[in-house]
Amino acid sequence: MAFPFVVLAANPAWLRLVPKPGPWMGTFECGMGFLLLGTVIWLLNPLRGQLGDFGLLLSLIFLLSVAVAVWIKGKIEFGAPASKKLKLYSLAILMVAIGWLLPFRFMSTIDRLITEQMQRQDALAEWQVFHDSGGKASEFAASPVAGPPTAFPGNATSATAPSPRQGRLHRVHRLHRRLCVNCK
Repeated sequence: MAFPFVVLAANPAWLRLVPKPGPWMGTFECGMGFLLLGTVIWLLNPLRGQLGDFGLLLSLIFLLSVAVAVWIKGKIEFGAPASKKLKLYSLAILMVAIGWLLPFRFMSTIDRLITEQMQRQDALAEWQVFHDSGGKASEFAASPVAGPPTAFPGNATSATAPSPRQGRLHRVHRLHRRLCVNCK
């Protein structure tokens, strides 16, 4: 992150190429803020798989309360009296506490969300044992699961080619069988 400063320190003549401060900086700041919000969405995506859709909603409620608390803290001025600072700090801490307790204590708990999500995933993917016959698609008919190699019961008798996700699962399964000492 400091590379531009190092380059400008090494070549001071290039400072004339740096844009001058002005109103464009506010627009640039807002654009960077939207990129950061996009990053937050991308980083929260795994929560949906761990806590489910409702857990993701509760997490967003908590993050909204944290954002309000940070905004309140930003309202504290440098030379403000101690009583005003104390009120605003207390309000910010109260916002975070309410933002945590409301979604994750009164509406649900993290343990309950994880348990419900695991039950949903188990209901959707009942795994079947796949015995690798070690070869071509024609040899799969002799295996306990007829049809192409797949870990999904709905596709066990399908005569169509596996989807890309199923193909990845099959490759991972074969790699596991090759590397796992317990499976040999």
